[in-house]
This record gives sequence, C-alpha cells and structure tokens, in this order.
Amino acid sequence: MIAQRLLLSLIAISLAFGASLAIGAEGGKDGIGFYTAVLGQASVTHPGEARVLPVKLHDEVLFKDVIQTQNESRARALFQDDSML
Repeated sequence: MIAQRLLLSLIAISLAFGASLAIGAEGGKDGIGFYTAVLGQASVTHPGEARVLPVKLHDEVLFKDVIQTQNESRARALFQDDSML
C-alpha cells in the first residue's frame, strides 16, 4: 500500500513538473507566457539580444527574459503552468 502511494505520488509530480522542466530545458525563443498587466514603464531584454524593448500588454514572455520596471511601475505575467509573476 505504501509502495503504491509512493508510485502514485511520483507519477503526479512528474505530470505536474514535466512540462515546465521540458520548457526550461529547451531554452528556445518560444513564448512561455504573456503579460496580463503593464502599469507605468516596463522593459524587457530577450536572451541573446542587446536591444531593450518596452513591454506591452499581451506581449510574449520568453525563457530567460530580463524584465525591468521603473519607479512606481508594475508588470504582471501569466505563464503556461498558470503561475504569475
């Protein structure tokens, strides 16, 4: 009974984290989420690029983006795994 519960727990953990681990391992230019709110001034630098771009509502978030907000500014992103930043 304990072994069965342990196996089911491991399967549940694999299902819960498997997609996010695969996304992280790819590190490609595919979006991993999008901005749901931008208040004030926010900017993003995509991996491998030197340009700093303004963040706009519904823009994609890429893996390893560097996101910066100015004073009194906020940005919210929703990711594919339903987590928010």
